[in-house]
Amino acid sequence: MEVNNSIKNLVKNVAGEVRRANESEESLINEDTIRSMYKGKVNEETITAIVAKIHAIEETDGILQDYFEEQFLSYTDLIGPGISIDKIINAIKFVSHVQSGLSNTKSYELVFPEKALQIKARKSDTSSFATEYAKSKAVVEILSRSAIRADIEFMPVRNQLIKKLVDLSNGKGAKVDDYVSPTVQMNATLGALDYLRPPEDKTIDLKIGLNAEAMAMQQNVADQIAASAAIMRQQFESGRSLREIQRVGITIDAEIEEK
Repeated sequence: MEVNNSIKNLVKNVAGEVRRANESEESLINEDTIRSMYKGKVNEETITAIVAKIHAIEETDGILQDYFEEQFLSYTDLIGPGISIDKIINAIKFVSHVQSGLSNTKSYELVFPEKALQIKARKSDTSSFATEYAKSKAVVEILSRSAIRADIEFMPVRNQLIKKLVDLSNGKGAKVDDYVSPTVQMNATLGALDYLRPPEDKTIDLKIGLNAEAMAMQQNVADQIAASAAIMRQQFESGRSLREIQRVGITIDAEIEEK
């Protein structure tokens, strides 16, 4: 609990400094943005309350406001029958906590603190409520989409890691006077070469557009992504957590021969 609070406070402090350094920049979401999402008439107090909730997300939930606003705008297409703006906000908060490493139960308690207290006051367990909430339509959809986009989202991090390998290969440590052993340099070199190795087939196809083989490969990748997304959606809907889905199990069958 103390570690989580420390991290939460650190996020708030950093976010505050960034916000003060860029206070001339406007928020992505204002009352006009929210008002445009309603097809009919809506109470102005409701709009004001939603905007205030989003703008206070750093202080209330420890989630960077810029990140949250981008996520919110990415999932507004889900708003419709059965899924309100409030439900989208809560679902994004829940998924953000889960993807940061918290359990479904802890994430549920952070998103719905008052409900969690009421449940515990009845001597009940919040885990069953968290499991049911994790299977809700908004949460399943956001988890599925964010899981598919993870490799794209963290592309800059991968580029930084490759640069680190190159630096280590050249004997550059974290500090100017850091010693990088020959073994570390060799391993870094091999790692960088393995990743940066060009395709062995150097045939150049100058034909404009995709040839039949490339189109077949592209379709195969699309089919695999679609199948993966469908499987993940089924697992989310069955109540499995993101941590359980990402866990890789390896089973080794072996027979022991007695001599």
